[in-house]
Amino acid sequence: MIWKSRGYILAQLIFCLLLGLQTVAFAQNVNHTTLNVVEYQLDNGLKVYLNSDPYSSSVTGMVAVRTGSKYDPAEVTGIAHYLEHMLFKGTDKLGTVDYETEVVFLDSIQMLYDSLAMTKNPDQRLVIQSKINELSLKAGEYAIPNELDLLLDNLGSKGVNAFTGYEMNAYFNQFPANQMENWLKIYSHRFLNPVFRLFQSELETVFEEKNMYLDQFEMQIIETFAASFYKNHPYGQQTILGKAEHIKNPSLTQMQAFYDQYYVANNMALILSGPFDVDDCKLWIESYFGQLPSGDIPEFNPPKEDAFQGQEKVTDRLTPIRVSLIGFRTVPINHEDKIALDVLSYLLSNPNSTGRLDILGNDRKLMYSMAINDMRQDESGSVFLIVPKIVFQSMKKAEKLVLNEIESIKRGEIDKQKLQAVKKSMMKEDLLSLESPESRVMAMMESFIYGQAWENRLKYSQRVEKISVSDIVETANRYYGSDYLLFRSRMGFPKKEKLDKPGYDPVKPAHPQARSEFAESIIQAKTPDFKPNYMDENEDFQLDYLSSGIPIYYCKNPVNNVFEITIRFRVSKFEKPALPILAAYLNQCGTVEYPSGEYHQKLQNIAAEINISSEENYFSFGLSGMEEDLDTALYLLNSLMQNPFASKSDLKRSTSLIGVERRYEKQKSDIKARALAEYVIYGDKSSYLIRPEMKAIRKLNPETLIAIQESLFEYPCEIHYSGKVNPKEIESKVVSSFELPKVQPEKPFFVREIINYDSPCIYFLNDKKALQSQIYFYISGSVDDITTRARGKAFNRYFGVGMGSVVFQEIRELRSMAYTAWANYFNGETLNDRGYLKAYIGTQSDKTVEAIQIMDSLLIHCPWKEERIPILKNAMKQSMTSERPDFRRISYLAADWTNQGYDDDPQKAYLGVYDDLDIDALKAFHSSHVFGKARVIILVGNKNHIDFESLERFGPVIEVNEKDFMQ
Repeated sequence: MIWKSRGYILAQLIFCLLLGLQTVAFAQNVNHTTLNVVEYQLDNGLKVYLNSDPYSSSVTGMVAVRTGSKYDPAEVTGIAHYLEHMLFKGTDKLGTVDYETEVVFLDSIQMLYDSLAMTKNPDQRLVIQSKINELSLKAGEYAIPNELDLLLDNLGSKGVNAFTGYEMNAYFNQFPANQMENWLKIYSHRFLNPVFRLFQSELETVFEEKNMYLDQFEMQIIETFAASFYKNHPYGQQTILGKAEHIKNPSLTQMQAFYDQYYVANNMALILSGPFDVDDCKLWIESYFGQLPSGDIPEFNPPKEDAFQGQEKVTDRLTPIRVSLIGFRTVPINHEDKIALDVLSYLLSNPNSTGRLDILGNDRKLMYSMAINDMRQDESGSVFLIVPKIVFQSMKKAEKLVLNEIESIKRGEIDKQKLQAVKKSMMKEDLLSLESPESRVMAMMESFIYGQAWENRLKYSQRVEKISVSDIVETANRYYGSDYLLFRSRMGFPKKEKLDKPGYDPVKPAHPQARSEFAESIIQAKTPDFKPNYMDENEDFQLDYLSSGIPIYYCKNPVNNVFEITIRFRVSKFEKPALPILAAYLNQCGTVEYPSGEYHQKLQNIAAEINISSEENYFSFGLSGMEEDLDTALYLLNSLMQNPFASKSDLKRSTSLIGVERRYEKQKSDIKARALAEYVIYGDKSSYLIRPEMKAIRKLNPETLIAIQESLFEYPCEIHYSGKVNPKEIESKVVSSFELPKVQPEKPFFVREIINYDSPCIYFLNDKKALQSQIYFYISGSVDDITTRARGKAFNRYFGVGMGSVVFQEIRELRSMAYTAWANYFNGETLNDRGYLKAYIGTQSDKTVEAIQIMDSLLIHCPWKEERIPILKNAMKQSMTSERPDFRRISYLAADWTNQGYDDDPQKAYLGVYDDLDIDALKAFHSSHVFGKARVIILVGNKNHIDFESLERFGPVIEVNEKDFMQ
């Protein structure tokens, strides 16, 4: 998994925002209790961060390392990322049945890879690769694949993963608090004598990952821009995955040396956040993590970047629309000017669309523009993304508009009231960024990586508050001068360097179900009793009804003064296809009282945000802000619900962004594959077909959309609130603030019917530009009771969900057919509706038929491993705690269960099913829901690289074009 710096992530999010894709703004905050972090160091130098949070349902744990791709040797890039993968393979005591015999083969394999890296002659390389494959097959006889994943699964873990960035590697997951000691024992052990076994299969998996990113033009423009901006530093001259020639020629010797240099205790941190006792943890941490060795960390002397000489221009063709990026050199992330740069960036563009650059887009002077601070440890930059209007605007003119706004700030043309509003919004966002254990763990990780004290991190809002107009002016003049990079991407498609499959025979471990002594010690270890944490209406939320019969859900916010309220109408976009257009319009427009610019500024003045969304079954008006401004915020939301302003300009901007999104979809194989899968499952009820065509969208007028909004009040409504105001008071505020229906309408829950296929077939779309094939399988299911749904959930975990599943092991780990592979049985929308099984593989186009053959075989002949059942039973029960939503989301789950037909927490029924779970129950589910059913294959890929004669063995091929399944 790749981790980009904050700037890289924002750059990708920009594209999502630009192209009309919805992003989620975190509404999070913490009180002093949940912000308390016990920070200390073990004798071996390991840094420890302990954050006890009694309000969370599970623990988030991470081990972070101050390393990453910038430390890769220039001649063997990609090592840090390879290591991330290999640290899931076990140790000399984990993942092996006989390490003393296995290591003889592993040592020989290591020498052969070193020899391969130095060999250029193709024939000699084939000989070496053949020897590597032969020895890998022998070494594989002693390996226990995925034993680490299965152990973490046994704990009831969720979100097991890792990432590599330019300046960090991190390994993490969530787990139940009663498994703390076992988790610490496992995570410390994985860094004691790790063994790089099964490397041959992981090599091809990294090939798959590289090809996956090559199919994404966003990564291409980001990496190409970085190479021009960071001309000397690894930030631009090396990629996280590494260069293609280095990926093909890895050195296990250099990988081991890299590990020995950087994976030492005094260069690592253990980070924990959740409901645990700090003193208990300290004893276990000392016992397990105290074993890690320390060492001498190599000094890293980053190359310096020269100043740009005037405007340095680079032009390429990488994107489906024209895009400009202007980059100024600024300061490293720990510099004192970083805060002023953050505020300056927010003045230019922000979530409320009130920034100087946002207004350019709102006023339709250009299509879109946004400011990003790409803050890093050694070198940083401020980057301005600019998208000119599709027609009749040059890139130069759009760039000039942005540069003029920067110049006006340099001249001191800053409204003090707007600056205060920006700072208030930033301080709220800072609170939100520390609310959940997951986000706090990430914040602690960054503090460790960048050498910042946690107390200093907590002072971020105070430092923002002190920023003045003069600070902004001085900062803008200091860094936004006449020397900068101008990067232009005209419409075009980047050249893709495909990494072909190595052609190795897959490793087949002789003892795939064996257990190492270490694993057995974890499985047999006594832990505190599992305590089901069922959802309780009195403890977790309160439900009341307005006099009209409208349900109002109340969730107490135990950690902050940030409220959220959502009014959602139970109306589906499949009933009213224009609802997504309405949502996009309402997010842009203002009210009769306040035009859009003034309306959004008023929201920002009180640090409030509105998010209007159209989902499969609901149309929602969402609002978040500070409790002290609740009344004002409710008034502003109601004014939008009751009196939106019919603005042709706001509508035209909304529809323009939708048009860009549609263009974007045409370039993305993964999106086209999802659309084709929806068509196969739902036919003409696919969300990509029911939506209006662009011609129809452009003909819409605001009055038509407002009429659709008024019709929402004919549908059932529900209200969700999380905050500190007590239930009776919030009920009173809702009644006085909103003009809601006097009587709750009775309308059935809308459900799309799934299509049943009597015989297998293949739906195929030819995508000539794709390196990877996107493959889905679909099998229609049945109406299932609670017991069957519980068994289905267990079957999913056994068969196709998670790193320990059959699909992941067989397709990725053993055969390297894909970077991503999964299978999941989805329940019907309600207890009266049919479910279905859906599976996915993303693979190189030349491996398409082979990957389909493997998945098809697994679906028919699922490998049954009875020895996994005790671990599965424990995992299912333990995960009932780790999968529990936080206080802001739990009322939505309660409402959804009610709408689906449950009269109580279904987990209560699930527990009994898990207690009685055996291999026969899984076989019965497979027999009734998968085996013997027609399997429909959905395939998007390059026809020139796919063996169609072999493909047709799986059913008749129905070739389609995009207009058949996408508006």
